[in-house]
Parts: sequence; C-alpha cells; structure tokens
Amino acid sequence: MPPSIPPFEELYRRKGEEFLLADTVGFIRSLPDKLLDAFHSTLEEAVEADLILQVIDYSDENYQKHMDATLDTLKKLKAGHIPMLYVMNKCDKVLPLEELPKLRGEKLYISVKEKLGLKELVEKISQVLSAGLKQVNIRLPYTASAYESRIRSEGKLLSLSYEEDGILISAKVPAALEAQLEIYSLTK
Repeated sequence: MPPSIPPFEELYRRKGEEFLLADTVGFIRSLPDKLLDAFHSTLEEAVEADLILQVIDYSDENYQKHMDATLDTLKKLKAGHIPMLYVMNKCDKVLPLEELPKLRGEKLYISVKEKLGLKELVEKISQVLSAGLKQVNIRLPYTASAYESRIRSEGKLLSLSYEEDGILISAKVPAALEAQLEIYSLTK
C-alpha cells in the first residue's frame, strides 16, 4: 500500500489542539447523481468542515482531473465555499528532495514516504483554523461556567485555572463568542 497521510489526531495532540478529522473516499470524476446521493451521508461532514484537505497524488499525470472532480463534487454538496488546503503528496517522485517541502499559495508539496512536510502541514492546518479567532483573557463566575464548554468546542483553550472567585481562562474564540464574553474580560 502506498504511503498516505498518517493519522492527524496523533500529530495534533502533540500540538495540544483538538479537532475533528473526517476521512472520505476519493472522489470519482463525473460521479453519477445516484451514486453521489448514496455517499451523501458520508460526505455531508464536509459541509460542516472548517477546512478541507484535498490530498493529491502529485505523481499521477491526471492529478488535475482528480482535483477538478473533487471540486465539482464539493460544489454539488454545497461545500465549495469551505477553505481548502491542497496537499500535494508523492512529490519525491517528480521533484528533487531538496525542494521539499514547499508551500505555494494553498498548495503544500510534501512526501510522506520521505517524511518531508508533515510538520509544515500541521502548522498550516493550525494557522488556517486559528485565523479569525480573537484572544480573550477572562474570569468566568461559576454561575456562567457553561461558557467554558463553548470555549472548548468553538475555540482554542490556551490556559485554564479554577480559582476561588471564578475560572480564569485564556483562549482564542470566534468574534461572536468574544462579544458575549466581553463582560468577563480581565483587560477592560
């Protein structure tokens, strides 16, 4: 079996971040609507994604056709608006190793086989997922502790301390949640 991207859960735990990674079957060019409907429940997770990684066999001479087929399918699923990172794998077969890894726009050229670019891939995922998050430093009263769960699920918890007078939290959160947490800010 050819090398593929290793489980990202293991990679992301090293960075102390939580995420949901869903793997779907590779898209087929001109996927019939009936077949698309059959896979819909599997693929609908893509509609809820914050980021889609399209892993491409860069050594395949038809890689662009596969990329186009994936984009067409995502558009049919109404997921074409979701940010995408193109992971061009197997570059060791067509590029000199000393050129890897390299990032050009939203395309990251890597070689899993040669272990080139995995660290950069995790960093790029983290960068994209963190974009748009706002830093907050708050003291939540225990009566508002439900916000702790929202911070964990919607943002990125940086530090947490249970104190006598409330919960001290440093986190990165979406702007809408930041606005709700403003009354608890330590930097008023």
